[in-house]
Amino acid sequence: MKRGRRSQRSDLHETSSSRTGMSSRGADKRKSMESEIEQKSVISGRASTANSMMQRVVNTMQRSLNERRDTSTDALKSKAEKERGKVQEVATALSQAERHLTDLSSTLRSQEQRFVSEQTTIANEVRILEEHEAELNEK
Repeated sequence: MKRGRRSQRSDLHETSSSRTGMSSRGADKRKSMESEIEQKSVISGRASTANSMMQRVVNTMQRSLNERRDTSTDALKSKAEKERGKVQEVATALSQAERHLTDLSSTLRSQEQRFVSEQTTIANEVRILEEHEAELNEK
């Protein structure tokens, strides 16, 4: 019986050892999985931080572009206003020149009419003088 007990004890011991081995492997596997989960969590945190930083960079760049666009738009508007002012000045000058040319044209027409009238008067006077001269020559 003693022998049987030893045999049973060694069986128990082997079973206990194999259970401890399994238990140890399970614990190792659990620790490995926990470590992996922790590493993934760290990586996820880093990725989240990097994503957040990139979003801030993108937002900063977008604000900068918007400011540049607004500045460019303001500059273009200012330039357009200056150009409109110049165009208005030219339009005013052209309008004044047109009025002046209209006045000159009217003055020229008036002088032409006076010239034609004087020419007619002179022609009539010349004709009368020629007739008078012809009468004097006949006498």
